[in-house]
Amino acid sequence: MALTDDPRLSSKARKLIEHAAEIYISAATFWEMAIKIGLLLTADPQVAQYTSLAILV
Repeated sequence: MALTDDPRLSSKARKLIEHAAEIYISAATFWEMAIKIGLLLTADPQVAQYTSLAILV
């Protein structure tokens, strides 16, 4: 699971996430992702083409 792949997580935090019935993600997380994608898209038009295709999939 991608949420538990971070090596900085303690084993206790990893187990809590893996066994949770529900996982809540902050709206700020999606906001940050949108900003980073926007920066990526404006940085290189060729990357923008492939990134937008990947987002649609």
